[in-house]
Amino acid sequence: MLASLRQPDRQLPLISPALLKSYDVHEKYDTRFRSCARLLQALWREAHGLPMGSKTNNRARKKRLGSRLAAEAADHGRNFLKPTVADIAALEVTYQERGALIDRNRLFGNLLSSTPLAFNLAAPWRMDPKLGSRTTSHHFQGESVERVCCVSRAFESDFAFTQGFNRAQPYRG
Repeated sequence: MLASLRQPDRQLPLISPALLKSYDVHEKYDTRFRSCARLLQALWREAHGLPMGSKTNNRARKKRLGSRLAAEAADHGRNFLKPTVADIAALEVTYQERGALIDRNRLFGNLLSSTPLAFNLAAPWRMDPKLGSRTTSHHFQGESVERVCCVSRAFESDFAFTQGFNRAQPYRG
């Protein structure tokens, strides 16, 4: 009976603090999801031979953190799947709008950040609009996307402005 109540495909494991500490990813207030993600990122970083970074706490003390990249690896764009994606991310940081909330250190050095994920996903579309067209046609099922003419970013600092604009929609203009 108990075995039938388990849903392993929907539940993450409880990871012991000792295991998390052994990979320098134990954070007292992490959720189960974040603990698992942080551990997986540390394992990925180690498997790729990348040096561990650190974070600074509110008392200005540095702490090693396995889900962060060392500054040298971050500066070389190792948080991205391809060097060209890192180049596009660097360009976007350089030319970001006034008031945009792009944290360069988080983008280039935090393996848990969703911002590098967005660049890793969208930058190939920017480099190859035909790929963007095929991909968006697939994801907007029932919609024919003739072509992707540009890929741009939206980093708005005004939360009220973004209300109602929280999902992608095909342009029909």
